[in-house]
Amino acid sequence: MGPGAVPAVGERGERPRVCLLVGQLAIGGLERQVYLLASGLARGPFDVTVVSMASGGEWAIALREANVNVIELQRRGRLDWRRFLAIRRVFRTINPHLTYSFNYEGNAYARLAGLLAGVPILVTGERGIYMSGFMTVLERALIRFTECVICNAEAIRLDLVDRVGLPRSKVITIRNAVVIPPLPSPEERRAARRLIGASEDELVVGTIARLAAIKNHALLVRAASFCAKASVPLRFCIVGGGPDERAVRVAIRDRLRPVRSHLEERGTAQHDHGGDGGRPAVRMHRRRGLPRAGRGRRDRIPGAAG
Repeated sequence: MGPGAVPAVGERGERPRVCLLVGQLAIGGLERQVYLLASGLARGPFDVTVVSMASGGEWAIALREANVNVIELQRRGRLDWRRFLAIRRVFRTINPHLTYSFNYEGNAYARLAGLLAGVPILVTGERGIYMSGFMTVLERALIRFTECVICNAEAIRLDLVDRVGLPRSKVITIRNAVVIPPLPSPEERRAARRLIGASEDELVVGTIARLAAIKNHALLVRAASFCAKASVPLRFCIVGGGPDERAVRVAIRDRLRPVRSHLEERGTAQHDHGGDGGRPAVRMHRRRGLPRAGRGRRDRIPGAAG
């Protein structure tokens, strides 16, 4: 939306068309938020489409089951002009009243394509502190055409305003929705500990996240190496999958080389490092399956307990 333009959502009685654009729909926190938002809007008076900048992903299946239209594009690499043209074609076809995109690459594509396709309202979402150099220049240029930037943490909002230089009036904070599950039963807890190979007396320290550089799994691996001589029995666990899986495995191997390690491949990729002599164990755990999300229920991946 250009300077001085007035937002418009179509004729009276017309269903507002909302388009969410995300980088991919594999299992991940942002992708789950997109699912919750899209499926919630679809239950109301909105016509919702989710555009994924990569094909495949478990959340694509879940979105379709929730009666949300999903369009999957082919990913050929970063800054792909063919994908940009595909996004413009999609916007012209579905003619959304509002687009909501996420993170730098998606936000750049969505706003440029949205301007060319005549989308009235352009909204972006930021989930990290990472902008520098050309990114900040482009963001300051595109903010003129952006209705609002939504951050999921106050620290991100302050960074965009104070360091990047975005106008304070256009940057807001809306924290992620969190579904608090019921407490697991003792049997579920025991099953979960068995799943990651933790004994009853071990303290488990871990993370569940997409294996990408922005998640900083290297910091957890460093912490595990610092605790190698601790007298307390510790087990460090990394649960997830993603583009940096190999790099995380290499970091575990190099940081914890003195610790006995083994690798098992039985449908679940596990990388175990030690546990002998009071040394911490680090395990990588990856499961494939369809996420299921609903009111009052925990997200579950078939085959994973607790």
